[in-house]
Amino acid sequence: MSLKFMDEVKEWLDRFNYNQKNRQCARFAWLCGLRALPFLSTVRGFTYWPEEDRKKHLDAIIKALDCCKSRWECLNNRPLNNGESAGIYEARNNVSEATQALIDDTPRAIRVALNSVDFAAQAHLNPSFAVEAAWRVDHAYAWAFDSATVKYYVVIETSDDRASPARMSFRNTLKEDSIAINEGKRFFPIRVTGNYAELWSNFREDLVNAGCDNLVNEFVNIYVLFE
Repeated sequence: MSLKFMDEVKEWLDRFNYNQKNRQCARFAWLCGLRALPFLSTVRGFTYWPEEDRKKHLDAIIKALDCCKSRWECLNNRPLNNGESAGIYEARNNVSEATQALIDDTPRAIRVALNSVDFAAQAHLNPSFAVEAAWRVDHAYAWAFDSATVKYYVVIETSDDRASPARMSFRNTLKEDSIAINEGKRFFPIRVTGNYAELWSNFREDLVNAGCDNLVNEFVNIYVLFE
C-alpha cells in the first residue's frame, strides 16, 4: 500500500471533532465513494458488464452510497433499526456482486473504484474504512490517468515518489473535503476540471445511454460542479 498517503489521510481524520468523528468519517468516505464513480467510465458504456445487467449494477452502486449518506446524516442520533441494517447489508452484497460480475480484463481503475464505494458503504461501522475508501479512489485516479506510476506498480504500492502533480492535486481535493467537513459545512459541490471533468462528463453520458437518467438527476446534477 501507499503507506505515506494512508498516514496522511489518518492525520486528516484525526482532526475531526471527537464527538462527531464517526459521523464525519462516514461523510468523508461517502465523498470518496462519490469521487470514485466516474472511473466506471474508464471503459465507455459499462461494457464490462452484460448489457442486461448494467442498470441493475449501477442502481446497486448508487443505493450503497445512499445508505452511506443516510447514516452520516443521522449517525450519533440513533442506532440502526433492523430494516436499515438489512438494507445496508443488501447494498454491500449488491456492490460485491457487481464487482464479481466484471469481465476478466476489466481495467484496475474500475475495480478499485468499486472497492472505494464498498468501503464507503460500511464506513459508519469502522472509521478506518474511510481511509480505505480514500486510498482506493486515489489508486483509481492513478490507474486511470497517471501512466508513469502505473508502469511502476510496486512503487505506487510502497512510495509516493512517482506520484504526478495531477495525482497530488487530486489528493489535495480529498484533503480539502476533510477540511470542509471538519469546518461543519453541510453541503459543497465536487468541483471538477481537466481530465477528471471529462471523465465525469463521459460517466453522465454513459448513464443516460444505459437508461439511468434518474442517477444523473439524483447524483451528477446535484453534487458535481464542472469548471
